[in-house]
Amino acid sequence: MELKQKDLVHTQELATVNADKFDVRRFNELYKMASGLRNVCHANAKTPHFTNLVGDVWSGFYKSAPQLKEVQEELAVNHALMEKLLADEDYQRQHEMTKLDDLLSTVTSINMSKELLNWVNNNQELQEQSKQFNNIKQREKRATQDIEKAAQQLANPALNEELKKEMEGLLKRAGKRLENAQQAEKQLQQEIVQAVKALSNDELQQMIQGACQQTTDTRENINQFVGDLAGSGNADYSRLPIREQFLLAELFQSNPKMREIAELAGRFKQIAKDKHKSLHKQSIARKGVTIGNEVERLLPSELANYLLPQAKFDFMKRFGEGQSLMFDKRGKSKLGRGPIICCIDESGSMRKLDTQSKAFLIALMGIARNQRRDFAVIPFSSTVGNIEVFPKGRVSVPQLVDVCSQFMGGGTVFEEPLYAAIQLIEKDRFKQADILFITDGESRVSETMLQEYQRIKEKKGFECTAVVIGNSVRKQVVAAFADKVVSATDLFAAADVFSF
Repeated sequence: MELKQKDLVHTQELATVNADKFDVRRFNELYKMASGLRNVCHANAKTPHFTNLVGDVWSGFYKSAPQLKEVQEELAVNHALMEKLLADEDYQRQHEMTKLDDLLSTVTSINMSKELLNWVNNNQELQEQSKQFNNIKQREKRATQDIEKAAQQLANPALNEELKKEMEGLLKRAGKRLENAQQAEKQLQQEIVQAVKALSNDELQQMIQGACQQTTDTRENINQFVGDLAGSGNADYSRLPIREQFLLAELFQSNPKMREIAELAGRFKQIAKDKHKSLHKQSIARKGVTIGNEVERLLPSELANYLLPQAKFDFMKRFGEGQSLMFDKRGKSKLGRGPIICCIDESGSMRKLDTQSKAFLIALMGIARNQRRDFAVIPFSSTVGNIEVFPKGRVSVPQLVDVCSQFMGGGTVFEEPLYAAIQLIEKDRFKQADILFITDGESRVSETMLQEYQRIKEKKGFECTAVVIGNSVRKQVVAAFADKVVSATDLFAAADVFSF
């Protein structure tokens, strides 16, 4: 991203921290990408060089070894604030988390700048000094305008003597006014610096702790939300494009519902992982001995051979030839690896479980992404909503946010989502799919529809698991099209479906 000099909101010349060209360029790039950073930079337009202060705070949290540099007088306030920040022990601890991390340094600098703004706005002395400073600036502006006016008139050779004397007097008086205003500004700058230095260590530590706690919470929310969806089984936001990281950070800091979805998704994902670990252990029952080269099934005696120098060569030879002794396995539970079609009820009665439903979907998407399974979401109420298809479980952050932001409301019908699921299964991508049907409502399925459903089901060989929430659903209606019916008070009580 090429930025021209005129587009820079923060420059090396106006920095109080040792920011090099790369640092300044990166801050300006992040300013373009992160609306939260732009908003905080413009939140206090009346305070001179506040955007540069935000840039300094970012440098303090981003750079590996930030240091103060000598600056001109107009930056003395920023210098005083950064001096206190960089010397604080809490800052130094938190800096280990944020350094060289675009997201964390930016989010922390936004949070810290907001904390500083709140402190300034609640400090009566600084507010009064700010008013005085702005008045002085207005005096300087008027004096400068008068000087320019007088100089322009005096440059006119046709100016008569009377007007010439008047302009010379104006020039002299305006010059004196400008000098007095500049002296007053210098004095006021020193007073403001002293007010900033009066900021107690306890107050500063509370600001830092508050800012960094918000950053930690935001990082956790992002990992809970996209963990398993960012291209690996690990909860690692850094795999996401930086714009998507900022999108999520701003969303979680401003939207309580999205924060709740992220937290619940983290819980569901842990339940799903625990469930799959349990199923994996059950699926490998040790029964007898065979030969092969699967490390996780090697006999303890073979592992001992690997560790013994005198036996290691023989072990490596047999392992390479697939002749090592290992436990035989007996499959107790065949884990499905086909596509997943999730029909999820979004009727009015499900609104109370909406955040839980969205978190549950995210956990299912994580399973699909890890196992490279095609995944489809069919929301329904009195009709079918927008059907989303995610090949191999791949989903972008905007798609995920869109899924979580929708809710249909209305009544409940079963036939339309079942028909939509069948249509998907008729396609090659979902020909080996199974259906997960989640509802808390009551509906009916016609005999004609059931006959057609059973015909296609027998032909395609798919299975349907239904999660019935609460007591409003007539289970015999659901049992007519579902192979397995799970009754639950909420989705946390339906953890068994994560073996789906």
